[in-house]
Amino acid sequence: METRLWYARNGELIGLIYGAFNFLGITIGSLVGFLAGGGVSEFLNEGWILTIVGFFVGAMIGTGLGLLGHGMVVVKRR
Repeated sequence: METRLWYARNGELIGLIYGAFNFLGITIGSLVGFLAGGGVSEFLNEGWILTIVGFFVGAMIGTGLGLLGHGMVVVKRR
């Protein structure tokens, strides 16, 4: 019962942490992939592949940081 109440009070904070880290990870990963692929001039040739790879790598990094943030909230608030 107490765990359910704890998540009801802190669930929004945890969701915001996940969302923020995923948004940052996807944005930074896509930008790095786009620039590594040659930018605008090479995007339609094969640069889009590196942009997609950067997107997924950024999503994984963002999820990992979200998990880390979740753990820190749990430790700090309990």
